[in-house]
Amino acid sequence: MKRKQTPKSGASVNTEFTDDKKWIAASKSDPAAFRFLFDKYYGTISNYILRRTGDETLTKDLTASTFLKALDGIQHFEWKGLPFSAWLYRIATNEIHQHFRRNRKLVRLTEPRIAVLPGDSSTDSGIAAEEDQKEI
Repeated sequence: MKRKQTPKSGASVNTEFTDDKKWIAASKSDPAAFRFLFDKYYGTISNYILRRTGDETLTKDLTASTFLKALDGIQHFEWKGLPFSAWLYRIATNEIHQHFRRNRKLVRLTEPRIAVLPGDSSTDSGIAAEEDQKEI
């Protein structure tokens, strides 16, 4: 016997979109109105960043830069059938990627590595000569 599924109420989703639209429109003319959106989504975005980075201090920095970029870009925000949080997640993801690109650690070799092929006597004798020079 199949279970009867009850349809989800779209009322709460519509109310959420309506509230977000209202606060986004208000934020475009008054940046102080962005506070509602910040308060509403800060925890969600912060948790997302923490799961991606595993670093609480870095999470605070990236969450702050995410909301700063959102506030700076709110004038250009357009509804595209997705929730406002999707835009925030995209900004947060970009901030995470940008952080790791900037802080990519390169391993520098202190001395050049020489590939030695078995039976390559010229390479073997060259290495032996270098080792003799180091001992002197």
